[in-house]
Amino acid sequence: MNAGTRRVIMWYHDKSTFYVHDRWIVYWQKTSRKGPKPKPKGKDVLLMVADFVSADYGWLTSLDSAKSARVLFKAGKNREGYFTNENILEQAKKAMNILQCHYPNEDYIFIYNNASTHLKRSPIFFSAKVPITNRATGKPVYGLDGQTALTKKIPMAGAKFADGSLQSPYFLFSHKRAGVFKSMKNILQEHRINVTGLRAQCDMDFKCEPPTLNCCCHWILFNQPDFAKVKFCLETHCEKQGFRALFFPKFHCELNPIEQCWRHSKHEYRMYPESSLKADLECNVVKALRTVSVISICRFFTCMWRFIDGYRYGLTGKVVAYAEKKYCGHRALPRLILKELELEGQLEVVA
Repeated sequence: MNAGTRRVIMWYHDKSTFYVHDRWIVYWQKTSRKGPKPKPKGKDVLLMVADFVSADYGWLTSLDSAKSARVLFKAGKNREGYFTNENILEQAKKAMNILQCHYPNEDYIFIYNNASTHLKRSPIFFSAKVPITNRATGKPVYGLDGQTALTKKIPMAGAKFADGSLQSPYFLFSHKRAGVFKSMKNILQEHRINVTGLRAQCDMDFKCEPPTLNCCCHWILFNQPDFAKVKFCLETHCEKQGFRALFFPKFHCELNPIEQCWRHSKHEYRMYPESSLKADLECNVVKALRTVSVISICRFFTCMWRFIDGYRYGLTGKVVAYAEKKYCGHRALPRLILKELELEGQLEVVA
């Protein structure tokens, strides 16, 4: 590495849940003996863990291990609630403070999965799903718990026209409906977009797909720069302290090596003596997480890079999983992988 060049460390984030009665019970016994003791009925007490991991340092902690970015969260309606975007931002803040204080000579990228909790945008920005075609119905809007009615109104930020001038989402004071939110049709018509005969949206699930760009008002708005280029709260939160935040594609947990850290720690956790005490649950979870060594984490990262290497060749997930298992002793898949898979009849490439 050249002098003055800063290393870039990637920290992978994820959450996992441990249950108090989750145990691995496998043994042989004579047919004349009674079966195993039934497991306790009802919902298990659980503990959710959110943490970061990297191939260079393992779990994200300070140099003396006194501080950690790990969050132990008692999820549940009657406990600490649910892990929201505010909790994600708070944990990211804690992680950034540790890295800036103890590892100031490196640059960092936080990588998150593609969950809606991570992809929240600021409430002041436009959303292609929220605007309506007609006037508001007057029905209350409820919070995350589904019971508390939201009474505070947050005004949306304006958009921009092609010439760079601002477009207000509300009627101006000179209008007879001053302060009222414009409909999607009005917003699009001000941009000289023809919306005659268009519906608000094609279906309730908002599943319009390219190459169609003008099938409904929602999809037209969704593809406009004022909507498509809005950053997530997590991105702007990290950028304020000089960090970057990236997100995995949907349904690709094999690209996140921390998933194998959870597998390793849960295997250890299931071997501990069973206990219904909440204190034992937390103690056993922390003890199980400590068993994941940096050497094991490096192996998990190597496995991840083999998957990425397979996707680079255009292979499907099923074929990549086969190739990854076959070449598990290699850091990367061989260059002749396509010819070898073709000879074995396993070749299947994404079109």
